[in-house]
Amino acid sequence: VSADGLVMTVAHVGNHAGRRVTFTFSDGRRANGVTLGNDKAGDAGLMKITDRGNWPHAEVAKPEDIKLGEWCIALSYPISFDLQQRHPAVRLGRVYHHCEFDIATDCIIMGGDSGGPIFDLEGRVIGISSTCGDTLLENRHVSVDRFQRYWDRLLKGEDMDDLEPGYGAIVGVESEIGVDVPKLGIVTPGGPADKAGLKVGDTVISFAGKPIRIFHDL
Repeated sequence: VSADGLVMTVAHVGNHAGRRVTFTFSDGRRANGVTLGNDKAGDAGLMKITDRGNWPHAEVAKPEDIKLGEWCIALSYPISFDLQQRHPAVRLGRVYHHCEFDIATDCIIMGGDSGGPIFDLEGRVIGISSTCGDTLLENRHVSVDRFQRYWDRLLKGEDMDDLEPGYGAIVGVESEIGVDVPKLGIVTPGGPADKAGLKVGDTVISFAGKPIRIFHDL
């Protein structure tokens, strides 16, 4: 994502700062590099090409440019990294969830895709593939918002295992996948929401006197 060789990835690939890595380009060229910081809670990570060069790179979208329902493209290597036998898989889908932590799309991703980019149709990076499930609506990507929030710390090579103190309150719920309404798909056992009596399947209509339209409002 920069001419001097900064590379966005996920923390569960980078793992920790200071690891030696090798980058392989589509034409077979290779370059040496190193892992930088990793945000374990958000799964955002940075790497750096250490060889000198003016490296090809992609533009990163601004968080406010990411719109629900917009078309997007996932590009990565599922399972195999054999560049001689296969090209990157390209999947077309749409953004159906976006917040400061992650993006969810219906671009199918699978094992091996972690760290691959999600582009908008203007070729800008909007997120990095992180986790997937068994259904069309369980494809999650680290949003550029998350990278932006911790960029300086990632650049310095910090490995962050938890959210910083005072970052925010914990409710203990997650949304139901694939719906626009603030319907609960997960209620963390023993968490504040569970203790308050909320159940999976409940729809939250207000919080602290403020109306809730979509899960992101909560």
